[in-house]
Amino acid sequence: MAIVPVTVRSIPLTNAFFELYLDQELVAAVTAIGAIKSSVAANASKSGTQLYSVYSPGAVTYEACEIKQAQVLDVALPNWFELVHSPVSAGRISIDDMKKDILIKVNDSQMRPRIQHELYACLPTSIAWDALDSNAEANTFLSFTIQYEYSQTKYLEA
Repeated sequence: MAIVPVTVRSIPLTNAFFELYLDQELVAAVTAIGAIKSSVAANASKSGTQLYSVYSPGAVTYEACEIKQAQVLDVALPNWFELVHSPVSAGRISIDDMKKDILIKVNDSQMRPRIQHELYACLPTSIAWDALDSNAEANTFLSFTIQYEYSQTKYLEA
């Protein structure tokens, strides 16, 4: 039996659209989401008189993710940031109650879900307001940095 190569043509999501959910509530006007990165430590070990190291997986670390939102009337992200960073909340609300889960759905140009990122136990670590334009109109952006404890990515079929 002859082996026949199969040509696989991947179609990149050049025109991807996404939705962001904060504790299952859709957040409006999210315009950009930064990279979702994790890394696994490689632990080297030797046994007996072994001349070379054998690597085994170690701790997983997750890098912070940046989220940009156009400044609109949806205040879910700014309110969450204020809850976490308010001195009034510090004594009244536990850290676990401040943490929220984030779901990011990446859609193709026909708005079909293709990738789903789930970020668990998230806390906003910084916020930045971009400068107003010369007319002081409301087309400014908020940039949030979100730290999360772990993530899960699912690739969905078209």
